[in-house]
Amino acid sequence: MKVTNIKASAKLDDYSTLVLVTSYYCLVWVESKCLSLSLTHKKQSNFVTVKCNDKVWATFFRVGASGRLHINITGCTNVKEVKDAAAWVVEFLFPKGGEIKLDFRPIVTLKIDNITAVAGHYEKNSVDIVKLKKLVTEFYPQFLCRQNPEIFSGLCVKYYTIEGAAATAIIYRSGRIILFGAKKTRDCKHLVERLELLIQWTKRVGNSSSWPTGS
Repeated sequence: MKVTNIKASAKLDDYSTLVLVTSYYCLVWVESKCLSLSLTHKKQSNFVTVKCNDKVWATFFRVGASGRLHINITGCTNVKEVKDAAAWVVEFLFPKGGEIKLDFRPIVTLKIDNITAVAGHYEKNSVDIVKLKKLVTEFYPQFLCRQNPEIFSGLCVKYYTIEGAAATAIIYRSGRIILFGAKKTRDCKHLVERLELLIQWTKRVGNSSSWPTGS
């Protein structure tokens, strides 16, 4: 399995947010900082997206009536990169020696919103979707299967825990698996491991004595 993107939300502590929002922060100010630092950025009506490094972006949204500052981080492939991006956000908003003076460095709280990943091996028409759906339903009742062959030939599988939906996978006839909607990489791995096992079983005939048990 390969993680292709982690989307996270970054929230500053209340004091830093109050100082920032009541003094300088607005999208024009964010864009002017990007121009002065020669940073690649994209401005829309209600947000500015700034390139942190070769692959990671930070999106600064317009402050709403609640006074909350909403920042998204995308393009990361592991938790360390998310943390590094959060540190970059703090340095961008509160550079040492900059116009905004604080007695302490801002505290950032991170929340993983969505993990996307890919798995499986491409081989044309290598997976029998009908058999796979039957096996998933039989051995893993905590997985919800949906298939609509009129739209596409793949199978959608949702993995649930006691906390709710944990991850969603779309399995194509080629064996390719696309995962999304997860907040923990372990949930992606859990789902992929069981799906790949069942995919192998779709290629077997008879001899069901050693079939997997639902867990």
